[in-house]
Amino acid sequence: MIRQWVIKGDDESPDQYHLAIDDGARAKAWDLVVEGSLYRVAPPGALVHARVSRWNRRQASVWLVEAAPAARQLANPGGVWDPRGPGPATGTPGDRSGAGGPGGAP
Repeated sequence: MIRQWVIKGDDESPDQYHLAIDDGARAKAWDLVVEGSLYRVAPPGALVHARVSRWNRRQASVWLVEAAPAARQLANPGGVWDPRGPGPATGTPGDRSGAGGPGGAP
């Protein structure tokens, strides 16, 4: 999963949770609408499995395969990551003072 975003709903429609998923075969990512519960646990870089109908993307089913620790490294390429901690860190390993983490701005 390479990106996520929310389209806020109003009184007549609920919020829509979107994930951009790279299938490794096409030049463009899939834009899939998912449940809010999956959106909250699948940060950018998470590994997901998706079953998608080519004719109707609304019939897609997506589930989480791996959220961490490998997924966190993919979400922040080139960043310092402390495997003992809950997320990316800046500075030396063990330093938790830096900003960042899953679900940050793309």
